[in-house]
Amino acid sequence: MDLRRAITLIEQSDLTFKIEVDDYHRGQMDASLYAFMGGKKVGKINFAIFQDQPSIQMIAVDPEYRRQGIATALVKKLQKEFPDTEINWGNTTADGSALRKSLKTNVKTDPVVQAKLERL
Repeated sequence: MDLRRAITLIEQSDLTFKIEVDDYHRGQMDASLYAFMGGKKVGKINFAIFQDQPSIQMIAVDPEYRRQGIATALVKKLQKEFPDTEINWGNTTADGSALRKSLKTNVKTDPVVQAKLERL
């Protein structure tokens, strides 16, 4: 992904994705990946990139659209932007841990968090 590119629109089935760069500071880029369905924003991932390492900060899906695969589609889209790079999930909620465990992506998890995931 070209980090200088501020906005990307990509069509995938009935979801449209848009990446917006929020900020650059001290070598880190903060961005948001949005999912739209029928023109309505239905979910987003806030993420950061530092030293070419993407890290998920937060995932949110509109309550009316939960359990429809939108968070999964967002994570897969983010992974597609960084196909050869592990995505760092850091600390996750119970829902985030379940999502993380359900995906087969190049993800990097903190060892302490990994131990918690294995106990679930």
